[in-house]
Amino acid sequence: MTSEPVFFSRQLSLAELLDATFRIYRKNFKTLALTAGALLVPLELFIAILMSLMVPFQATKTQVNRLMPFWTMPQLTPAPDANNLIAVGAVAFVIGIIEAVFKAFVVIALIWLAIEYLHKRQHTVTEAWSNGKKNFWRYLLLLILESLILAIPMVLLGLGMLIPGIGIAIAIILFLVVFYISMRWFLAPVALVDRPVRSFDAIGASWGMTSAAVGRVILYVVLLMVLNFVVTSMPSYLLQMGVIALAPATYYGAAFAGISAVSSILNALWMPIYYIAMVMLYFDLRNRQEGYSLAMQVDALETNASALGQFLQQDAPDVEDEARGPEME
Repeated sequence: MTSEPVFFSRQLSLAELLDATFRIYRKNFKTLALTAGALLVPLELFIAILMSLMVPFQATKTQVNRLMPFWTMPQLTPAPDANNLIAVGAVAFVIGIIEAVFKAFVVIALIWLAIEYLHKRQHTVTEAWSNGKKNFWRYLLLLILESLILAIPMVLLGLGMLIPGIGIAIAIILFLVVFYISMRWFLAPVALVDRPVRSFDAIGASWGMTSAAVGRVILYVVLLMVLNFVVTSMPSYLLQMGVIALAPATYYGAAFAGISAVSSILNALWMPIYYIAMVMLYFDLRNRQEGYSLAMQVDALETNASALGQFLQQDAPDVEDEARGPEME
């Protein structure tokens, strides 16, 4: 059953939506941080320690963008000459699937909590996890559907790059197509939890809600990407660069585990912000499509009722005077 939209007193700007996001986050910080961190941080730390024990690490200058070969970023990566790279790859693949499952579970729990907080209802971490378990399979199907549909332009993107002369132009066009579709589907996870509906219907709900607000959604996502870089990516990069510059190579494995631990904590702190912000935008668009038309009708009724009341109050003394006139005479 669809929850009632959250009526704001007026239409909010993107900055105000983010401000409300941070206020909700601060007020419920402990529950939100534990919902994400209690599951993901130990898992990611275990993965990092396991990887550091299985393969040696080295410092490499990773090319950030192939179109700008002069721009590189020093990173800790597995040594390419390790004898067990195949085994490491297999283990990493299995662990990656497990990590993705846990993350999907946490995402649903955070979205549900954000919706409940916006409706001024409080819950515990275990209640959030219980709802994550309840909606997990529908969310997993949603991710699979999106991946399968987006795989079509991605395959065309790869083929287009092979065409001499126009390969780059085709790649740019297909990239924009994928980006546009992704923005139109941005709110599908929230619709899946809020309504609740089938996975395919959640995609359709997001597509319909964003039809008149594509630019607003894109700008909002860009702002979240910038915040994500500042909160999680930049500290991890700076820490990694500091380790490479100061620590001996023999300590790179331990340093990788430490950096992964810090990154996982920062990510656990960031995830609630991201999904609260997503929920805020979802209800903002719901209000713009559903709520404000209703609110305007209510305001009109109240205005008319107020005007009628004022008219009757103004006429009442005249009527009373007329009634008293003959008696005074």
